[in-house]
Amino acid sequence: AQQASKYVDVGDPLPDITLPNLNGTPVLLDASTEANNLVYVGIMVSMREQLPVWQEYYEKYNPQGIELLSIAVDAQGPDLPLRYTEKANAAFTTVVDAANSVGQALGCKAIPN
Repeated sequence: AQQASKYVDVGDPLPDITLPNLNGTPVLLDASTEANNLVYVGIMVSMREQLPVWQEYYEKYNPQGIELLSIAVDAQGPDLPLRYTEKANAAFTTVVDAANSVGQALGCKAIPN
């Protein structure tokens, strides 16, 4: 018998996970969100380098209905990610996943910071 994976498989919806944005407001990540042209961007180590690139992507594709959601895996909270998003003038939502909840659901490990 094949053992069931404890992780989300390709094509399966994410479990409902609520994470705070950089201002502390809860954001629900759920299956209905995925169906609305949302691209999840897992930002971990190279946030400074990646954010300007994702902001360009957002500016190009947001008028076509594409939304971005960056997930900062940072056990220290929102202060550092907030600094980087402000510097990049990131207009898309960033949430803080201090416990790596999304990574755990997908079977990914966070790189210690």
